[in-house]
Amino acid sequence: MKNNKVAVFDVDGTLTSKDTFLEFLKFVKGKNFFIWCLIANSPYIILYYLKLIPNYRLKEYFFSFYFKNEPEEGVLKLGREFALSQFPNLIYRAASQVLNWHRQNGHEVVFLTASSPIWLGPWCSEQGIHIAGTDFEVSNGRYTGKILGKNCYGREKIPRLTTILNSLNIHEVEYAYGDSPADQYFLKLAKYSIPFPLTKKIVTEKINYVLS
Repeated sequence: MKNNKVAVFDVDGTLTSKDTFLEFLKFVKGKNFFIWCLIANSPYIILYYLKLIPNYRLKEYFFSFYFKNEPEEGVLKLGREFALSQFPNLIYRAASQVLNWHRQNGHEVVFLTASSPIWLGPWCSEQGIHIAGTDFEVSNGRYTGKILGKNCYGREKIPRLTTILNSLNIHEVEYAYGDSPADQYFLKLAKYSIPFPLTKKIVTEKINYVLS
């Protein structure tokens, strides 16, 4: 039975051992095409690391390279295949244990991620998990390559979280998990914040802190 406690998770690096966006791209067309994507977009990668373009712009370049003008239906099908067959394998074992504990105790679970519901949403739906992520623009049934609205990153996670909490008629966050400075915006809202990857390297004391 659900209760009024909420557990909020960042995904990439907190729950998973790898970036799910990049893993999704590899899944779609294989590693060789992914390497070609890196080479073709290397000028933008350099600009990003020099902090001359924002992270959302680099994400658009990568997404466009794969999916610009691709039918929405086909991309969503690939996203579902990845979510159900590949995503579970990326989750740290300790993270799965924490997720299961929250669900067993009737907590609402929310994923706040810069990745997209395209390749995470189907798994979340099957698990009864709410998700707010980065959406991509569709025009005439095809992806334009552009982000729809804003990249769900940093400060942008706060209004996304607020929308979900309002829909649940819940006003406080009990638990929050994140692994990077960009997650501090929602971590500081929680009663218990756990700022580290949920890996097997977590010491027993920290696991007990979360599960007590």
